[in-house]
Amino acid sequence: SKPLSLDDVRASAEAGDQRAQKALDAIARLAPEKRATATWAMVHRMATQQGKDQYFDPASGYTVFTAGCLKKQKCCGYSCRHCPHERPESPQSKAAQLANDW
Repeated sequence: SKPLSLDDVRASAEAGDQRAQKALDAIARLAPEKRATATWAMVHRMATQQGKDQYFDPASGYTVFTAGCLKKQKCCGYSCRHCPHERPESPQSKAAQLANDW
């Protein structure tokens, strides 16, 4: 299926999806320096809730695998943003931990 994008989330909110609107409103209230991380974390969470394996990073436009997708395969060793596999030589970044906990 097509990766989820921020535009898809906005379209859902405009179509009456209260969960999408609530997430967008919460991000709008954050300090500007926190919005980028919170935005990709929100898109990741919504993609996961919709059963999608990928989403588009709102800042870079790159396609990113969700944690759910990555759990289905062995670790590739590339330090993926949402890697669920613990690797002692490559601990999860604070941003990735935020996304998993968001």
